[in-house]
Amino acid sequence: MFILRSLESLADKGNGHYAYVDTIAEARRIFEENLTGTLQVVARDVKVQVDFNPEVVRSFRLIGYENRDVPDEKFRDDKYDGGEFGAGHSVTALYELKLWPDKKGTMATTYVRYKDTESTMVTEFKSSIGTHDFNESFEDLSREFKDNPDVIELVDLVSKAKKLMEKSDDKPIQAEER
Repeated sequence: MFILRSLESLADKGNGHYAYVDTIAEARRIFEENLTGTLQVVARDVKVQVDFNPEVVRSFRLIGYENRDVPDEKFRDDKYDGGEFGAGHSVTALYELKLWPDKKGTMATTYVRYKDTESTMVTEFKSSIGTHDFNESFEDLSREFKDNPDVIELVDLVSKAKKLMEKSDDKPIQAEER
């Protein structure tokens, strides 16, 4: 794990890219399918901020990306380093949400801010996400994007996580005896 953190830190400081390759399929995805995106940067210092509506969202938790957190007061600071974004790349942030019962409407507003690679001009845009934007299940999502391998992989991972959580809910947690 130390080596992975060191490689990530080195890539971050040098505005570079790193990847964890643990299977042949992942190597093909990175070096064959996405090589152009790795080599061709289309946006610099990309930052994303999500503001949740407390009238609809009771609580939230970001899963992963803790080490990429941008303090709220630094989001619009153009000297604060964000991530580089390659051609064809996409990023998925996963949040655990708990909503207030029977509340509908805007759940969150997302802000994306980046610098143009040539002019270094900063662009920011925002988008709202409402309760009506969510499908009832990940299976609905997989049908909607049935030909997208990334969505298929996400649905598979969420399904596996759900099964693990169901198993852990069935069994009482016991402290280890020493």
